[in-house]
Amino acid sequence: MQRLPGSIPEDQALEVLLSYLLLFRNGVPIDMTNATKHRLIKERARKTVLWLPMKRFVDEALEGSEGERSWAEVKEATMQMAKQLLGTNREMGKPNGGEMGFGRWQNSECEEMRSTLRKMEHAPGRVRLEDFHGSPKFTNYQFTEKEDYLQQAGILEEKAGERSVLIANYLLGASNCIASSEYFSVCCLNECEVLVNQFEAAVQAPGAPVSQVMQVARELNASAVDELADAADESQVVVWHTAGFRHWLHRAFPYQCPRPTASEDQALQAELAEAQEWMKMDEAARQKWKPLVVHPSECTRLPQWHEEEEEATHGVVELEV
Repeated sequence: MQRLPGSIPEDQALEVLLSYLLLFRNGVPIDMTNATKHRLIKERARKTVLWLPMKRFVDEALEGSEGERSWAEVKEATMQMAKQLLGTNREMGKPNGGEMGFGRWQNSECEEMRSTLRKMEHAPGRVRLEDFHGSPKFTNYQFTEKEDYLQQAGILEEKAGERSVLIANYLLGASNCIASSEYFSVCCLNECEVLVNQFEAAVQAPGAPVSQVMQVARELNASAVDELADAADESQVVVWHTAGFRHWLHRAFPYQCPRPTASEDQALQAELAEAQEWMKMDEAARQKWKPLVVHPSECTRLPQWHEEEEEATHGVVELEV
């Protein structure tokens, strides 16, 4: 059994963590035995523009590491500290969580792609397919996805004989996920869910009247506010988790919110129908049992403490003098 060193200098600890990130970002399968190959990969990585941001990420994670003493204080790290830092309860080990989580950090690449695509757009949130494929190879990414994939993934829009790539749908596509493993992949963060959370937080309900939702939408600087009525039901209420509201989100926030696919529309409608059915059943049960509900004073099986509680509530207390 190979024994791990009790402690390692800070510069070596940094190298260990940088190696971990390189392997983690590559995803499975991971070759943990070919040291020569890994050294070559690491040397090539040092020459790319990604190296300095990745090193900065590791430095910041070390400075903000939890525990009795940080690495910045001890200048020497134990392998146990390294293991804790990379664990699920530490920032570097969180796929998307925390201010310094890897997923949130690497999302800067997604923002860079969004900015590049916006410079090529011919309509809000849309890039012509020929411009998408004709774009040059960038340092950190290239737009090479084939038309078949774009079509099947719901990223390609065909309208008036013109084919366009939907920016929000593309960013959330599987081709932009990295660090794939058996359990998860690190993908671009879904900024649309943040917007939905803001609507929910403002209303504190599953939905709201159109006028109220319009007010929240204006506060979020949404476009197409007047089109919210199209997303309302027959009672003029906008329900968050419906196909109509999701389509409106795409029109209002074309850079953050993807256009729902047909299968997603069907899933939302089925989920809403099921929820409404459960609500009807719940209401029917309440009406059925309502006549049988009695006041506690009418019960014949009251615990002994109930009488004392009733007396205390009504201020009926007998004192011995």
